[in-house]
Amino acid sequence: MRLDVVQNTKKGIGFGIINRIISLIIPFVLQTLIRWVLSAEYIGIRGLFDSILTVLSLAELGMGAAIVYQMYKPIAEDNKKEIEALLGLYRKIYFFVGLIILVIGTALTPFVPYLINGDYPQDISLRIVFFLYVINSVFSYWFFAYRSSLLLAYQRVDLINIINSVIIVILGVIQSFFLILTRNFYVFLAITIITTVLKNIIAAYASKKVFPDIKSSGKVASDTILSIKKGVFGIFIGNVCGITRNTFDSIFITYFINLKETTKYAAYFFILTALNQLSGAILSALSAGVGNQIKLNDKEFNYSNMMKINALYMVIGGWMAICYLCLIQPFISLWMGDEYVFSFYIAVLFPIYFYVGKLGEIRGVYADAAGLFWENRIRCYIEIIANLVLNVLFLKLFGTFGIILATIITLFFMGFLSSAIVLFKHYFESGLRNYLLKQLKYTIVTIIIAFVSYWICVLLPSKNELYSFLVRVPVVVILPPMLYFVFLNRDIYFRESLNYFIKEK
Repeated sequence: MRLDVVQNTKKGIGFGIINRIISLIIPFVLQTLIRWVLSAEYIGIRGLFDSILTVLSLAELGMGAAIVYQMYKPIAEDNKKEIEALLGLYRKIYFFVGLIILVIGTALTPFVPYLINGDYPQDISLRIVFFLYVINSVFSYWFFAYRSSLLLAYQRVDLINIINSVIIVILGVIQSFFLILTRNFYVFLAITIITTVLKNIIAAYASKKVFPDIKSSGKVASDTILSIKKGVFGIFIGNVCGITRNTFDSIFITYFINLKETTKYAAYFFILTALNQLSGAILSALSAGVGNQIKLNDKEFNYSNMMKINALYMVIGGWMAICYLCLIQPFISLWMGDEYVFSFYIAVLFPIYFYVGKLGEIRGVYADAAGLFWENRIRCYIEIIANLVLNVLFLKLFGTFGIILATIITLFFMGFLSSAIVLFKHYFESGLRNYLLKQLKYTIVTIIIAFVSYWICVLLPSKNELYSFLVRVPVVVILPPMLYFVFLNRDIYFRESLNYFIKEK
């Protein structure tokens, strides 16, 4: 079965962006309400507990991604029996993952207060709050969560995005109402758990409506089990790598500095995560289609497609990074207050962190679609060790600046350069030099546009933070896209990417 990659991608991106925007607005409103109804320290607590639960999610081992990858081939071959067997395996795995998280999370609960250095809100029990986070994580794997894998594998993420959008809006309104009415963080978290359950149940219902003939039954062939095991180990190491990169920062800052510093970091990282969610709509929409194309087309065709998609993605990522650079300081001041604003030399690291992450993401989609989980394991080992060592060393030397800088360094050298080498060595086999030169070109263009945009923003009149933010918005919305078009108009991949997504019916 050949999926309609372009049309499915367009639908996935369209509904994905709508979902991401809703997923930004509602949590932002809730964060703001928590800041003013309760206190800013609650944001730091949320950031810390989210990081811990992300670590616990390693119990999933990467099984989901490995099984979805295994579905690409039977979907291309219309092998319903194998798809059903994989779905059944997915159901069993997710039940046990939830059970493992419940056991480990419950065991960790008594020790949670010892992770926080300094003061924290005394009107709540950190143990109860953490346990509610554990329950929410457990329920994200139960209640028919496995059925969503079909929508992912068949590139129907548009349905997942529609469901998520509706649920987020409804429950966001309910959470806001009860937070203002009760001023009770426990009630807020209880409603979050209800949200998780509803999303899983409704997504499962949609999956059954779209694929009524596909059940979770049958036995997976032994050679497929071996392939999954090999892929799982590689994905697990990759997940550990991502977690040490993205979540240990909050834990280290809380333990070695204090909760207020974590709150400041969480505010900046919340916006960075929001931008990642927007760009993630593109990656999510592409994944299954790329997997389908890799099974059906030759490497030259896939290389050309990757370079076209990457060109447009780097422009989008660069534009987002420039918006972050120019708007973040007045925005944080307006949102959280001046006491939660980092100095510029720390704040500037966040857009750099964001952009370096974008460098390898399209390449990462193709590496995952090609099943190179095992081949990436050595690179992941080195990044995990390097990131942890540099985090501790730089944190002691430079504080928060050091821990972000350490993450950027390891992300660039191991997350981007080394993983690019793996993809071109084990799949494309040629074209690495051209790819790296293109990435260098896009980066230089982005730096120039960022410098020009920020320089103009600094020169604009600034009566107060609100005025400064509002006068900068038109600059960063209009100027960077125009300059990107001027600089890249003759770039063949950039031109073809516009034709690929805009003109193709």
